[in-house]
Amino acid sequence: MESTNMTIATRNSHKGRIPELDIIKFFGILLVVFGHVTRMYTPIGLITPLESSSVLALTTSIIYSFHMPLFVFVSGMTFGVTCKKKSYQDFTSFARNKVKRLMIPYFVFALFWVLPFMVGSVVKY
Repeated sequence: MESTNMTIATRNSHKGRIPELDIIKFFGILLVVFGHVTRMYTPIGLITPLESSSVLALTTSIIYSFHMPLFVFVSGMTFGVTCKKKSYQDFTSFARNKVKRLMIPYFVFALFWVLPFMVGSVVKY
């Protein structure tokens, strides 16, 4: 009966998650999306708009000044927590896990998404 009254934060902490870092990541992702959208309406965007906004340019500059360091900070915090829990026996198992989880999807994505654009830019029509 007591388990049904547990809060979400308590349940997440049992899974090894830190709710505050999840909240920071959530707002960081929102800022990334918002920063990319506002950048499209500034002169530094990929497509120059017919009418640019100085307010959106300032907003973009502010977001771009800290959103990536925010993710580096959160990544470092989660890495520190992972190391403190000793989830990995040694560095080799840690590196193997990260390559499997991050690099393989990255290269598959690059193969099917980026490579066609690279080939298309080389081939002249």
